[in-house]
Amino acid sequence: MILVYYIASQYADYPKIYWNLKCSNLLGFNLDLKAALPHHPRVVAATCQVRTGAMRTTMNRTFTIRQLTKEFSVTARTLRFYEDEGLIAPERRGQTRIYSVKDRARIILILRGRRLGFALAEIREYLALYNPEDNSRQLAHARRKCEERIVAFEKQKLEIDTAIAELKRTIVEVDQHLSDAETTEPALAGAAAA
Repeated sequence: MILVYYIASQYADYPKIYWNLKCSNLLGFNLDLKAALPHHPRVVAATCQVRTGAMRTTMNRTFTIRQLTKEFSVTARTLRFYEDEGLIAPERRGQTRIYSVKDRARIILILRGRRLGFALAEIREYLALYNPEDNSRQLAHARRKCEERIVAFEKQKLEIDTAIAELKRTIVEVDQHLSDAETTEPALAGAAAA
């Protein structure tokens, strides 16, 4: 049973190896490791090895500018602009930009921030607060900024609703003037003919 689990853990696609792993897809039968080997040290070691290895592989992954432009539907010029602004810092190999997982995550945050109406300065401030050990300051800052955006959007919404109501009143007035003009023209035409 240990060998079966070790083989299953070595060939797992993703680091989601848990105690109750089912090996049906990999080896053609089911094995409930939680019941079979609840405290075996080699099972824990195999699990840790797979999780660490998969994380290391994910963190070392790199992306080209073409991959990221396609994934996020942005232009290469946009990514170069974010680089010029100091928001991302891809590695250079000659003329080629190589983007890390960290760069990709920052691009996701930048694009989300832009979509929500944040200025680049606000996004830069948010990104500068990143701390891998404790991101509570960054999260508190994000919450505060989101609340500010909600207030601004609600104010804009009220202004838009007011403008729409004014436009609708204007249309009613214009329609009334057009209607009055149509009834007045035939009367004037008849008086001129007489």
